[in-house]
Amino acid sequence: MKSEIKIILESDASNKAKGSCFETLISNLLTIQHYDVVGNINFTGMEIDLIAKHKHTNEQLYVECKAKEKVTSDEIRKFCFNINHKKIEKGYFFRTQELESQAGGLLMEIKGDVRYSKLSFFEANQIIRMLSDGKMIFDPIDSLSNYIISKRILAVTYFGDYFVYLINEQNALPTKYILLDAKEQDKPVSDEHISILKSRLEEITNLQLIPNHSHYKKKENTLIEAAIEAISEVQESENWYDYLPASSEKQHFVGRDDIRTKILTFFKEIRENKTPKRIFYLNGKSGWGKSSLVLELKGRCGNKHYKNKFLAIAIDTRSAISDNFVALSFKKLMNEAIKQNFITPDIFQSPISFISNNDLLSSPSVNNFIDTLKIQEKFLVLIFDQFEDVFRKKDFFKTFYKFLTDVTDKKPNLIIGFSWKSDFFIQSDDPSYHIWQQAKEQAREFTINEFGEKEIDGIIKQLEGSVGSLDKGIKERIKESSQGLPWLTKKLCIHIFDQIDSGLAKENLIESNLNILDLFRKDEEKLSSNELKAIQIIAKKAYDGSFFDETGVGDIIESNTITDLLHKRLIIRSGANYNIYWIYTGIIL
Repeated sequence: MKSEIKIILESDASNKAKGSCFETLISNLLTIQHYDVVGNINFTGMEIDLIAKHKHTNEQLYVECKAKEKVTSDEIRKFCFNINHKKIEKGYFFRTQELESQAGGLLMEIKGDVRYSKLSFFEANQIIRMLSDGKMIFDPIDSLSNYIISKRILAVTYFGDYFVYLINEQNALPTKYILLDAKEQDKPVSDEHISILKSRLEEITNLQLIPNHSHYKKKENTLIEAAIEAISEVQESENWYDYLPASSEKQHFVGRDDIRTKILTFFKEIRENKTPKRIFYLNGKSGWGKSSLVLELKGRCGNKHYKNKFLAIAIDTRSAISDNFVALSFKKLMNEAIKQNFITPDIFQSPISFISNNDLLSSPSVNNFIDTLKIQEKFLVLIFDQFEDVFRKKDFFKTFYKFLTDVTDKKPNLIIGFSWKSDFFIQSDDPSYHIWQQAKEQAREFTINEFGEKEIDGIIKQLEGSVGSLDKGIKERIKESSQGLPWLTKKLCIHIFDQIDSGLAKENLIESNLNILDLFRKDEEKLSSNELKAIQIIAKKAYDGSFFDETGVGDIIESNTITDLLHKRLIIRSGANYNIYWIYTGIIL
């Protein structure tokens, strides 16, 4: 069972205030152990959180208190230096949560070195036990033996101290939680305080409270009781003329040799431990083939050269309905590795489960799985397509970011990728803006550009495979009209295929300008009145040579209308300007 201590102060409280609160807690703990405590002492070039002197032995103690998500190796080194430099009898290091991976390795070395025998390091589990032994809190963990507790949280808040126990009822993820006053177990927790805790503790936001744990009976069919969320993989084309992303398996994917090689080289660098990064993202405009490239990478991982080294799945992020989505996607990938015999699992391997939806790399079952991957020198690749969609759903990105950060820190045999629409913008005042910027810093970026002549020829070749050879003039007209846009190239070729398939003679295509007018009319039929009005405004601006730019969004045309038209690929953004993909003044103006 993993334990954490969370400091919860008023929403406007600073990180320094949280640190001071934890220092006060530790100071009180040392006081009952007969220490006189002084806080926040500054020496030349160093700062000590607490200095304590034992009332009976006069033993001097330096104390470091870290109330943060992850403690770094530099912070541990600094603590060790301070203790040795001041020649103090003892040093205590208290932390509320986990260590960074490198810090954990360093700590193991320190504990095995007699030179640091005067140093002691205390994690949340030990602190809770010390607080309980000192009668500062009451931990009823022994009375909860009938429950499967995946995680224990001591919430030290501005309105009281509480124990939160995440309960796993034989599911991959906890579905319920128990909440108790940490000082008076029988004291009821008010609805107001429950609401605050649910809003501030991400792990329990969507879990169900067990109100009376001593009389609660688990239902028989807990697997059905747990919320079910379908994890959808990226759908691929059955035929080249489907509007779905191009199937790699059916060889509908064309071109992109350069960027594909770069990404697979990145995978190789990870496997050979030549890069510390484990995250990558595909950056490109809407309709430029990101989803098709994602499927191509998945397919390449399964070919003869890579199939014993990498296993990939591609998840459609638009299917996310809760913040369990990341955990369930990761579980799907691990189960797929077992199902396909990609790894040989330990015969004692228990079913995959997680401590919480915000802590995916800490459970024993996941750690055993990751150890197996490392021993067998194999990598799993989890790619989230349409990743920008997560920003349209409240707070979903926090679980993604925590997962990315943990993978970056622990560096398991796991590669995480995601595709990103470069024409999707996050405002700087959005709460997720800075988190997104930090996520990008952890990742290797690969940018998808417009189609070159080779890619356009590849799509035309697929068209000719269905309708026979085409006149050079038709091919040139396709290249000219497609403007190098992958989605428009495919759209035009499918349109031509449909016309020829319905009986139109090939020689009539040039005379009718490929009948693009009919294509645009079909698109126009799907527009709302607001969208049609917006199209007319944008087309008139383009026809007059002035173009509609982003300064008119919100005033002349609503921003959501612009977003919808971009999504439907009826308008094109170029820099700060918007244009429709094809202008025919007789129908538009």
